[in-house]
Amino acid sequence: MNHARTHKPENRNPVFMMGIVATVLILLNCGDFNSKRDTEYLIRVGDHSVTAVDFNNALEFAKTAYPHNATQASTVNKSIRLRLFNQLIEELILLQKAGELKISVSDTEIEAAIAEIKSDYPDDTFEQTFLENAI
Repeated sequence: MNHARTHKPENRNPVFMMGIVATVLILLNCGDFNSKRDTEYLIRVGDHSVTAVDFNNALEFAKTAYPHNATQASTVNKSIRLRLFNQLIEELILLQKAGELKISVSDTEIEAAIAEIKSDYPDDTFEQTFLENAI
């Protein structure tokens, strides 16, 4: 029997929600996750893969959340890379599982979710908060 859950959490964690938005943005900005050539992938989960080019594009985007001088430190740079690598692996796992379960989200649903999250922030502070938390 299929039971639909309509329970909405009362205390949304804004950092978690911004993480979801960041993930969507990275996925939209990384290009084609389904490389035609198997030898080009850096990360692969089932039918989904991320190439080195995709990773580097996402890395450049992720670095924009940090001051330039911070990204020059090897420990910070390594931490950013590792965090992104783990995040992309999680995303590919989620994409694979969503495909198996035939779960899809339309562009309209994504835009509505982003608008709802942004509505919790006064004026244009969403983007600033997003960057300050280095998401």
